[in-house]
Amino acid sequence: DGDFGAVVISPGYTGTESTISWLGPRLASQGFVVLTMATNSIYDQPDSRARQLQAALDYLTDDSPVADRIDPDRLALMGHSMGGGGTLRAVDDNPDIKAAIPMTPWHLNLDWSSVSTPSLFFVAEVDAVSRHETHAEPFYESFDRDLPKAYLELDGASHFAPNYSNTTIAKYSISWLKRFVDDDERYTQFLCPG
Repeated sequence: DGDFGAVVISPGYTGTESTISWLGPRLASQGFVVLTMATNSIYDQPDSRARQLQAALDYLTDDSPVADRIDPDRLALMGHSMGGGGTLRAVDDNPDIKAAIPMTPWHLNLDWSSVSTPSLFFVAEVDAVSRHETHAEPFYESFDRDLPKAYLELDGASHFAPNYSNTTIAKYSISWLKRFVDDDERYTQFLCPG
């Protein structure tokens, strides 16, 4: 009963919807409407993916068969690689989005100081495509220090870790979305174990 928060997830460069589809049922089982999307082209760059992510949110809240079940004030974005870069661009363009989860993100822009959306970064220890030292770390460090943000490095993982069912990604994504989309403070303990 009631309204639900919604999440749209973009694949990475040359990736298809199937590469991130495992996240759909995992997040939906926790009370979110989830759209795992295909991009217009597998070669779309991050800023194009940002526009597509926003268009998917607009579709979900305005025209989808479940639009009347979605709370348009409780929206989130996730993306892998260039989809993660697109996630950052999209929340920079639309600060009303409640949560962002860039996974092994790639973008040429290193300064995201104007982002005001709580963001959880997943990075991979042995990422040879989007090395965290040259991508996610500068992205994360450019955020306002008072903005809720988290940085989780997956031990021994490659750039493609988000393309496969991953308990760590699922657990912390659910907690992040529950905390910032559903505003459920009980999930803070799972994000910042003390």
